[in-house]
Amino acid sequence: MHNEEQQRLISRISELEAKSDDAWGDEWDNANGKSDEDKQALEQSRSELVIFLQAYQRIAELELQIEQKVCALVDAEKELKVLRERIERIGAEKSDSQTESELEAERQRREEAEALADNLRRVAATLRTQIDDLQEKLLLQAESAETQQNQLTQLTTENERLRTAIASRTELVEAEHQRSESELETLCEERRRIQDDLSSAENEKIRLEEQLMACEMKCDDLKIELQLQKASISELTEMHEEAKRQCEDAQATLQTVEAENFSLVERLAKADKELEEVKGQLRARLEQDEKESQQSAEEAKEKASQWEQLERILGEVRRELEEKELQNSLLKDSEARLLDSVDEYGLQAEKYQQEAERLQKVVNQLEKERMELEEKVEEMQKNQDSKEKAVEQVRVMERERQELEKRLTQQSTSMAPPSAYEARELSIVSSQLETLTAERNELRNRLENAESRLRISAQEKLAITRSYEQLRARLAARRQKLTSSGETTPRPSSATISEDDVTEGYRAVEEPVPPTPRTYAPQQAAEKDVIRRRAGHH
Repeated sequence: MHNEEQQRLISRISELEAKSDDAWGDEWDNANGKSDEDKQALEQSRSELVIFLQAYQRIAELELQIEQKVCALVDAEKELKVLRERIERIGAEKSDSQTESELEAERQRREEAEALADNLRRVAATLRTQIDDLQEKLLLQAESAETQQNQLTQLTTENERLRTAIASRTELVEAEHQRSESELETLCEERRRIQDDLSSAENEKIRLEEQLMACEMKCDDLKIELQLQKASISELTEMHEEAKRQCEDAQATLQTVEAENFSLVERLAKADKELEEVKGQLRARLEQDEKESQQSAEEAKEKASQWEQLERILGEVRRELEEKELQNSLLKDSEARLLDSVDEYGLQAEKYQQEAERLQKVVNQLEKERMELEEKVEEMQKNQDSKEKAVEQVRVMERERQELEKRLTQQSTSMAPPSAYEARELSIVSSQLETLTAERNELRNRLENAESRLRISAQEKLAITRSYEQLRARLAARRQKLTSSGETTPRPSSATISEDDVTEGYRAVEEPVPPTPRTYAPQQAAEKDVIRRRAGHH
């Protein structure tokens, strides 16, 4: 029984030794404050088990000594029996003196052997009593060791449970840390993108302000052009009135020329009649002269000179009549041209009036679009303020994220079991992360809306600039055409725009044009041209 208890204790001690060799270092390194107490209890139980093992070894040594002494006692009893037998055999052979001396010696040896046997019996009895006491103590210690073993198993199970909880906790914390790092990276990328959007919005704002200034300058140019058109219209009305007065004067002169022509025709008819009469008289006289056969040479010469003089007078009258007819035809042509020019000036005045109205509408439309652009610039400034607020929110989110990282690092370094406070902190952290993600999504939506508004404003602005450039190109072409044709026909000095050009320009203003990367360079060139023209006007 003692050997079985001893073997059982030795096997448990060896198991504990093996377990301590395998997992004692990990338990010693990874346990917390509670596990430190468990370690102390395990160390104490281990020392007690070592003491028990030493006691068992001492008991085994004592039992070995008792067995050796019992064996020696048995050997001594055997030798005593042998000696007695020998004494009995020798007693018969030897004499009494020898037998007495031998018996005395044998008696002494026997007494010594008996004393030694009694001594050994007493020692064996004391050793047995000590062994019984030690066995009782060992039983008590074994019971306490069993209880401690049970506690140790409970502690090991608790330690395993804590280890699994700590491992799961560390995995969760590492996953949360990785997720927070990924969130941090996304937030950093979002911040960089927001900063890029802010810089692009600033550039777009500056470009829109420049384009707004260019539009204002264009509006001023259009106003100046409108004033020039109004001045040209007033000049055309004055020219129309002067043409009317000239037409009336031409009609009066035509009437006087017609009267003179009628009087000249009457005079020519009278001169023809007189010439016929003179011819008849001359013929009669010539016949008389011929019949009289040259009554007088002097009279013939006089008649010939009179004839030549009459022919000269008739040629002068005919030439004067032709000149009057030519003047009459020229006056009629000039009257027709004046009437045509008056009608043309009237049509041009109507066209100029219509063009002035169209240009006034275009100027009003451009003024309206300029006001809309100013409102859009104000909205962009508001969006910029909101973007600055968003950047501030991102900074706050980064600070909160840094605090969360600090908390996570503290939790990963402490590795304490989750308490109610930590669970509450984790719930607060998760709610904060959810709010941060919601705010980030909201910021993304706001940025997308701002970008869409910027794109729409850029499209409208490009459409306005393109329509204005088309109007300017048409104006320049019309001016060049008028300057090239102004040498042959008198035209007003200001440039005119046809109704089709104005309607096409208005349609180009109304229709949005998609932005292209090539429109920015001619737009800048147009703005520079407008600035030069503005400087030239001033």
